[in-house]
Amino acid sequence: KQFASYFAIWQKEAAARREGQPAEMSDGMPPVATSDAQEVDDIVHTLVTDLMDAASSSWIEQCLEGRAVELIAEHVSALSFERRLEAYTSFLLQLGANSNNLRGAPVKEQESESEGQVAIPLELEVEVLKRCLWVFWNRFPHEALALIAALVRRTLHLGESTWIQQHDAEVGPLGVSDEVRPEELCLALHCISAFWFVVRDKAVEGTSVGEAFSGMQVLLRQPPEIKVKSADDFALTVLELILLPLLTDSLLSLAALDSETALNMLPALQGSLLWRDAFSCNTPCAVTLSELEWYLHLWEKSRALTAAQQSLEKQIAGTQGMPAGFGAGGEAEERLRASQEALLDWARERLARDQPLLQPQQDTHTSVLDEQWKNMQRAIACRVLFCLLSIFERTRDFEGGYELVVLVAQSPWLLRLLRPGHARSFLRRFALIPTRMAGVEEGPASILEDWPAQGR
Repeated sequence: KQFASYFAIWQKEAAARREGQPAEMSDGMPPVATSDAQEVDDIVHTLVTDLMDAASSSWIEQCLEGRAVELIAEHVSALSFERRLEAYTSFLLQLGANSNNLRGAPVKEQESESEGQVAIPLELEVEVLKRCLWVFWNRFPHEALALIAALVRRTLHLGESTWIQQHDAEVGPLGVSDEVRPEELCLALHCISAFWFVVRDKAVEGTSVGEAFSGMQVLLRQPPEIKVKSADDFALTVLELILLPLLTDSLLSLAALDSETALNMLPALQGSLLWRDAFSCNTPCAVTLSELEWYLHLWEKSRALTAAQQSLEKQIAGTQGMPAGFGAGGEAEERLRASQEALLDWARERLARDQPLLQPQQDTHTSVLDEQWKNMQRAIACRVLFCLLSIFERTRDFEGGYELVVLVAQSPWLLRLLRPGHARSFLRRFALIPTRMAGVEEGPASILEDWPAQGR
């Protein structure tokens, strides 16, 4: 296979020299495809697939200590532009598929040891991603930014002719394709974060900035007028126009699709250089990232509330059959009450703001359509509402739930953002909470009775 691959590469380069056509992309534009080039792609791609299988099966030996990444980059150089991006993004996704850390679900060390394996730390796996991206930039600086954009578009399944939106039975349309997988989005987020290290280092190095900048202009198609006078200017431009929009699209999609996995990813993102620079530079995308951070912290507080509720139920179950007067609540009940107040306090201030949650920011780029963004925004708003309602469902507190209804009705944006079905589901679930207050059963419906008109 290696002989066939090298022979095909030699034939392609010889044919390109005879026709005066470059074998690789020049000035950000791919060469004209020919039938011979397609045959070379097919031959080389077979070997590249085998190399990717070997590299992804042994991260440390093949990718860090060995030269598997360089060998893969050498062979994909013979592929056409589109096939090269397809092959290398497949390689990155294959690495992610063989890692629990990069999929947003870290494995416990004792579990790996019990299976006779040693868990690879997340830091080492991120180093492998950095190396993969670094090697690709060294070999194809004019395509480096196109690679990270292609990875995100592939994980989000954007631009596909058979795009079908994923639905949740409770929330409705989620704004993401039914082919999107949370583990692939986690891998994309790690790659975006790792790519920022490569951008900063390459900006300081300076030798390939011109080629990368040319590739970025082609990628943006209609780029704004940009004046890059220094390494910092170049890095900041890439940050604002490429990386942060990709980060925002990926994290928003993951939060709408699987909030639990998004919450598991948040600490790694918050500890990254990319996240810190996004907020220190005060970019427009930082506003949306801050909103997503708020939502995921709400989810985290809901998780803490669930744990407190389970602890109290366990303690109460353990006191059954005890003598009268034996305490059943105690500290567990206090923890539950504190968790409930913390969750409500966290939500109260944001619900009272005029600006809707996750409102698209001006002067920012995005890979998703307006309708997709709106559906993701509505899905997350619905989850906020049901997350708060679950507080009172767990404690069977109708009185407290009535206070939530008032809070929701007074929010300047929540009811306008929700779908009519969300409000009906909210009231239906609220009606099932045991009543502790006499004469208020009609209260929630009367407060929200004009909601459909507001929603339109």
